Amino acid sequence: MEELVVYILIYHFYNTVWPIVITDEKIEEVRRPLPELQDAKIARFVSEYGLSREDATILTMARKTADYLDAAVKAGADPKTVANWMLGDLSKMINESGLTFGESKVSPENLAGMIALIEKGTISGKIAKKVIVSMWESGKDADTIVKEEGLVQI
Repeated sequence: MEELVVYILIYHFYNTVWPIVITDEKIEEVRRPLPELQDAKIARFVSEYGLSREDATILTMARKTADYLDAAVKAGADPKTVANWMLGDLSKMINESGLTFGESKVSPENLAGMIALIEKGTISGKIAKKVIVSMWESGKDADTIVKEEGLVQI
């Protein structure tokens, strides 16, 4: 176990140096509740998700945007595919509506579900562009929309 020793000079009364020992556990306890900073998030998105530095920078400019990406990935979607949808069609809808990713009408889980349908071959990318608009307008998940509108790829 490594310890960090901090020396504090107390001038007023004792005019001496007092060591204060701070353990790794204490440092981690203090660090744990702190939010991840943008530079650390960019580095994580590049190393863990395989995103370009440009895309990672754009997606971490707002905390809610980065949280949206993390949530969609946690729901099982491929990070690069999520980033492409976020930077493309979904971003367009969010900008036009004046909302943020934190207020998006398409939840990260629903976006992940739509991406899963594309990956399974149930719908094509072209059909997905229609599905995401319907998801935005109705709040329904992709699977429900595909079934209701008969959009299954043949």
